Amino acid sequence: MEPNITQEPPKPTRTQSRLGIAAIIGAGLSLCMLLGYLVFFFIEIATGNPDPSLIYYVMIIALVMGGLLGLTGLVLGIVTLLQKNKKKLFPILAILAFLLVVLLMGVSFLSIFVFTA
Repeated sequence: MEPNITQEPPKPTRTQSRLGIAAIIGAGLSLCMLLGYLVFFFIEIATGNPDPSLIYYVMIIALVMGGLLGLTGLVLGIVTLLQKNKKKLFPILAILAFLLVVLLMGVSFLSIFVFTA
């Protein structure tokens, strides 16, 4: 005679998503790039003799690369949020970091018009 075992199957454990970690790394790199640009810009302004063409070139590179990295982080964050059985901390942080990237991109763009005019 077999014993009557009515155990529930174990629940799958929720793990961190590798895509979520990649999303936060992409958004973090984007933030670092844009903050680096802003530091560079304000150092140029503080020296008293900013070179507008150099500032424009650095701004274009920072905005394009930072924007692409931030957008990649946003897409990866959204994809990770839609996955089941994955923890949601890193994708949410990546999406919030992307919002900060958009804010910094706006500040970067406006800083050119305010300080070099």
